[in-house]
Amino acid sequence: MPTAEAPQPLVSVTARERRFPVTLAVSDTNLTLEPAFGSLRKFSYESWAEWSFRQEVARWSDVDAGACRRDIKVTPVSWLLPLLGLREAIYQSCGSEAHPGGETRYTTLRIDLDEHSLGSPRPVMLTELYDEAVIAKALRADTLVRKALKGTKVPETLDALLIALAETPPVLQGERCYSFPEDLMARFVFHHQEGDQLAVRLGLPGAGPCRYKVTEIGLLLPKPQVLEDTFAWMKREPELPYRSFFVVDRPDLGRTAVLHLTGGPE
Repeated sequence: MPTAEAPQPLVSVTARERRFPVTLAVSDTNLTLEPAFGSLRKFSYESWAEWSFRQEVARWSDVDAGACRRDIKVTPVSWLLPLLGLREAIYQSCGSEAHPGGETRYTTLRIDLDEHSLGSPRPVMLTELYDEAVIAKALRADTLVRKALKGTKVPETLDALLIALAETPPVLQGERCYSFPEDLMARFVFHHQEGDQLAVRLGLPGAGPCRYKVTEIGLLLPKPQVLEDTFAWMKREPELPYRSFFVVDRPDLGRTAVLHLTGGPE
C-alpha cells in the first residue's frame, strides 16, 4: 500500500479545534460552517464565492464587472476538518456575450475557523496532501487515463502525466463528453472511506455542448497524515451530529444551495 506524505502547506488543526465543534448547515441560498458554541469564526460559502468572483472579474480588463453574473448550485460532499469538499455547478454570463460560460467541478476548500487567525478559505491541491508519485501511480491505473494515452508512452512523473493528458483532444462520444484540464489537481473531493483508504473523486469538465457535465475519475488513496486527528475523532465519537462526515453517510446533509452572484458593486 502506498504511503501518504505529510504536506507542508497544511497542518492538522483538529487537536486545537475539536473542543469547538462546528455544524454544517445548507439552506436554499447558502452553505455555512458555524461553531456549536460560538467560539470560532463562521464560514459562509456565499460570502467567499462572492468575494472570489469579484476578485476574478477585476482581473478581466475588457469586461464590465457590473454586467457579470454567476449562478452556483453548490452541494457538500464531505467535511473533514479542515477540508470542505464541494460539488459546484457554475453558470456565468457577462453583458451581451453570445454564449454564457460555466462548468460543473469539484472543489476542496481549506477552512480556517480559528478566531485568532487571519487565514481565509482557499482551494486546496491534491498535491498538497499526497506525494506526487502516489497520485501518478493511481492515475496511470485509471481506465480513462489509459484510454486517453493509448498508443503513447505513459509518463512516469505526475507533472509530465498531467501535461500529456491536458494535450489530448476532448472526448465527444455520445454520453462520454469530457476533457482533461490543466488544473486537474485542484478538482477533487474526498467522497467516502473504504477500510484504511479514502475514495477520491477527480472531476473532468464537460467539453463542447455538454460543458455543464462532469465525468469522474475515482482513485483510492491512503488517508493523508494531515487528517489523522480528524478520523480518530470521527471513530471515537461517531454519534456526534457536528463531527466531520461524508455526505454518503449523512444524506440529510446532501442538500443543494443556489446562489446568485454579481461581478461588481451593487
